[in-house]
Amino acid sequence: MVLLAKLAFRNIFRQRRRSLLTGLSMGGGYLLLALAFSLTDGSYSNLINIFTNDHTGHVQIHFEDYLNRPGIHKTLQRNSPLESLLNADDEVLSWAPRIYGAGLGYGGEKSAPLSIVGIEPELEKATTLIGQKISEGQYFSDATDADGYYPAMIGYGVADMLKLGVGDELVLISSGADGSIANDIFIVSALVGSRDGYDKMNVYIPLSAAQDFFSMYGRVHEYAIITGHPKQASGLAESLSERIADASVTVSPWQKVEETFYKSMQADKQGNQVTMGIVVFLICIGVLNTVLMSVLERTRAVSYTHLTL
Repeated sequence: MVLLAKLAFRNIFRQRRRSLLTGLSMGGGYLLLALAFSLTDGSYSNLINIFTNDHTGHVQIHFEDYLNRPGIHKTLQRNSPLESLLNADDEVLSWAPRIYGAGLGYGGEKSAPLSIVGIEPELEKATTLIGQKISEGQYFSDATDADGYYPAMIGYGVADMLKLGVGDELVLISSGADGSIANDIFIVSALVGSRDGYDKMNVYIPLSAAQDFFSMYGRVHEYAIITGHPKQASGLAESLSERIADASVTVSPWQKVEETFYKSMQADKQGNQVTMGIVVFLICIGVLNTVLMSVLERTRAVSYTHLTL
C-alpha cells in the first residue's frame, strides 16, 4: 500500500499543471452535477408540496370518471363506509369532502361567471392551507347569521369584478342536480388568495349550504386526502382501491390528478439527465486524455531507453 501511494503521488506531481487541470475538471463537474440535481429535485419537490397542500391533496376520491369528465350527478354519499375507512387508516392524516359547481354571481349592478366550491370548514382547514390564505376578513363556519344567510369566501377576481368587500351581499345563481334553479344570497366573510392565484374566481361556501344550493343532500363530488409525504400517494391510492368495495369509486394519486404537470416534470427530468450525461462524458474524455498522455509519455521514455542501449 505504501508503494502504491508513493507511485500515485509521483505520477500526480510529475505534471503538476496537467494534474491540476484534471482535478479541477473533475471537481467542477461533480459540483455542477450536484447543483443541477439539487435545483431540479428541490424545485419540483417544493412545487409539489405547494399545490398538494394548497388544494389538490395527495390523493383524491371520485365517482367513476368524474376526474376527467366532471358532472353534477357524479357524486359520492357522505357518512358512508368510505369515511369510516379513511378515519381508520393510519396513513391518512386528514381528508376533506368537496362540492364543485359553476354559477353566475351578482354584486350590486355587476355580474360575472364564477366557480362555486362547497367545503367543510374545519375539515378543509385541517387538510389544505386555505385558512392561511385569508387576506381580509375571517375564515367562515357553517352557521348562518342572524338573518339566516350563509357566509361565503371569495377570490380577488370575484371581488374586483363584482366590486365586493367583506360584509357585502353576493347573489349566486346556478342549476341544481334535480333540474331546479339554484339561487341564494350569501354574505362575504373573507377574501381568499391573491389576484394572480388559481382561486381568484372561486367562491367558497360551507358544504351544508352547497348541498342545499345544488340540491345534493348528503352527497359530494370529491374527497381530498393528505398523507405523510407525496411519495406515499401512489401506494395509499392503490391500498384504498383494494379495500373499497364499491367498484364505481375511483381513487387517484396526485400524479393522476395533475397528470399534465407530472408528465411535463418527468420529461424535464429526463432532459436534464441527458444533459448531465453529456457533461459526465466530456469529463470522462478529459480524464482519459490525461491517462493516455501519461501512458504515451512512459511508452516513449521506455522506447528511447531501448534505443540508446
